[in-house]
Amino acid sequence: MSLADSLFGRPLATSEERAEHIGVSAGIPIFGLDALTSAAYGPEAALSLLIPLGLMGIQYLVPIISAILILLAIGGAEFWGRFGRVLETYGRVPLFFYILHLYVIHLAAGLLGFLSHQPVAWLFHGGFFLNYPPDGAAPYGHGLGVVCAMWVAVVALLYWPCAWFAQVKKRHPDSLLRFL
Repeated sequence: MSLADSLFGRPLATSEERAEHIGVSAGIPIFGLDALTSAAYGPEAALSLLIPLGLMGIQYLVPIISAILILLAIGGAEFWGRFGRVLETYGRVPLFFYILHLYVIHLAAGLLGFLSHQPVAWLFHGGFFLNYPPDGAAPYGHGLGVVCAMWVAVVALLYWPCAWFAQVKKRHPDSLLRFL
């Protein structure tokens, strides 16, 4: 027996290989733990980044906890009625909503920037992926309140297209639209 066989075990024959396979239900936890232990060599590096970021976000702690508690209270109550049906509409067309909201939010950001006299040309030429902040331009941005208000407005505005598309999907259950 060689040193390699002692360290790694004997080589498997092709006929024995099938018996050594593990399924998905065992493989995901095994390889997930492997990734966790492999990344555990530098937790102090992660903490040196996460601690300052956490301290910067502490001001949002009370609003986030309040929102979570409200959602938990709503979940147990007989509140869902009409509101639940509205949420169900979005749930019936998740990919359609996702794709549509990207375009609507992009246009809303451009409109809001234009109305607030901020540079918006860069939004339509690669956006923040290619050239943010724009060279030689004033920075673009708004506070958290404005961003949240825009988010609520876009989600509310997209209810009607989502409801229409949910009806289209219902009328054509065997088409490829079911994947949207």
